[in-house]
Amino acid sequence: MLYAAPIALLTAAVLTGGCVYSDVHLEEGEQTMAVEHVIDSGLVVATKNGSVKVHQADVPDVQIVAHIKAHTFDRIDAFRIDAQHQADGNLHIRALWPDGRRLRNESCSFEITIPSANGVDITSDNGAITITGLGGEAKIVTDNGRITITDHNGPVDAETDNGHITINNVPYPVQAVSDNGGIDLIGVGTPVTVRTDNGRITIKLNDDATGPVNATSDNGSVTLSIGEAFEGQLDIYTDNGSISVTDIRGANVTEASKHHMRIVIGESSNKSRLETDNGSVRVNSGG
Repeated sequence: MLYAAPIALLTAAVLTGGCVYSDVHLEEGEQTMAVEHVIDSGLVVATKNGSVKVHQADVPDVQIVAHIKAHTFDRIDAFRIDAQHQADGNLHIRALWPDGRRLRNESCSFEITIPSANGVDITSDNGAITITGLGGEAKIVTDNGRITITDHNGPVDAETDNGHITINNVPYPVQAVSDNGGIDLIGVGTPVTVRTDNGRITIKLNDDATGPVNATSDNGSVTLSIGEAFEGQLDIYTDNGSISVTDIRGANVTEASKHHMRIVIGESSNKSRLETDNGSVRVNSGG
């Protein structure tokens, strides 16, 4: 059941010229919409081809801008933003193409300004995703594009088949997977689980993050900076590269070889693992 219909819709496209994708000329336009904000609601955004940017701001309602690239101006005029509060408690935003069909190379990128969000689910088949200042559980997925998450007040699950992942100031559990791209986590909580098939991994935990951390790169270095609260058993592996552990107060090295080191910090039963097939592994104190 649908409720809280959009309170304003500017249906006229603002036509701004053309561009070229793969020798196909596309016209460019823009549509905007304002939707009533429902406190404690979540946000669900989906686009087949295009980027998504969402940020929190002190605004009275949810403000949506769609940047459209289509084969004709008529198709831009007929394009619609679909934004509905649905029975699951979330605001759902998607692109509605003429005749229900997006033609080859056409795209819609969303820029969304929202007072708050309690839960975020954003997907794009092809495009970068950026969210700033939101809250609740975040599930961010793109088949091709960079993911950037900043100042998020809740756990994060981010996945891209091809692109860099950057997560900054998220003092909650984090999962991040990239099939091809580096991963940078700065100021995050635990547990942390990250994996990339090709790229370096950098993790800097909050001072109060206790662990565990599990990080795997098939090709790239792994660096972990921990705070004083981190505890447990940490196993470090590399098939081709060096292992370095520096400035870790209270760390006991219980096993050490060319390709593996095990250190124990405190008395926690947490088990952490850092691993790369090709690259060095560094562990240090973030303080």
